[in-house]
Amino acid sequence: METKFNFNRLVNLIIGIVILLLLVMLVWVLVPPKSKIVRGTSVTNIFIENTLKSIDPSVSESLPYSHYVKVRDSIVQMRKLKNAEITAVGFESGFPFIGTYTALYFNFEKPFSGWEELYEHGEKQYFIKLPGWRLRPSKHSFSDSLNYYADNGHAFIRKVVWDSAVKTSDGKVRHNGHYADIPVRFKYLRSGNGILIPVSLQIKSILNVLFMILGLAGIVYVFYFIVGGFIKFLIDVSKGQSFTRQNISRLRLIAISLIAYPVIVFIMNILMWVVFSTYLTEDVVLHNRIWQEQWKIALVGIGLFHSLQGIQAGS
Repeated sequence: METKFNFNRLVNLIIGIVILLLLVMLVWVLVPPKSKIVRGTSVTNIFIENTLKSIDPSVSESLPYSHYVKVRDSIVQMRKLKNAEITAVGFESGFPFIGTYTALYFNFEKPFSGWEELYEHGEKQYFIKLPGWRLRPSKHSFSDSLNYYADNGHAFIRKVVWDSAVKTSDGKVRHNGHYADIPVRFKYLRSGNGILIPVSLQIKSILNVLFMILGLAGIVYVFYFIVGGFIKFLIDVSKGQSFTRQNISRLRLIAISLIAYPVIVFIMNILMWVVFSTYLTEDVVLHNRIWQEQWKIALVGIGLFHSLQGIQAGS
């Protein structure tokens, strides 16, 4: 006995998955992470010890203003260089869930010869970029802030590590912690543009070729089926042939593509965590722009698909 393929049921299943993912994202945003600080009716005291030296040197305010600005800007640029935040000239490619990235690198064990020399003859670092992930934003700057920095080629996250919670005789809870530099295997773009996984030039080059092929295939799909299909629909509308069977099929494909794209982006971002889990830590979270930008596309696709179902049922 032949089993008839129910296309509408499949699409409804995809729509259900989209709605479920949107609900999961909403809960992820609205429900705060569990705090390690116990807060009750009694007053909570917090003591954080800091014996670490400053990440970057401070600038004396007694300097003349022009000199002060020059030194400050130099420190900022040097920090960006150490953190792999100064992009080198090169071919980059990628998608909303993975890409490539090249940064300038300087070995600070040797004398720094100047920025012009660095840009022209400096070494380079190569990375896989995960634009869908970032460091967890802090809710209480004094107790749960994360400060990423790199030094001598090694990356660290400076944060509070809680040691103990002691209940005092007056009923208060005293939380004791200290600042610590936690080594990490990734680098981070502090602008929030992604997590960087170090790779070799060979791996980056292979990925660039692969991403370029997939990107071209995606462009062909978008222009031929999405843009081209919509233009053909408009041409038929001008001829008085609006919702023919062929046009409904074209618009349905556009709707399914709009629904499927955010789902694929979200799933692929989750998959990146699975693939690179040995590099990432609990302080790395999914970037909220993943759903801020994508859910609107999915809603347009859902609205279009249901409108087509109504039109088809009416005819």
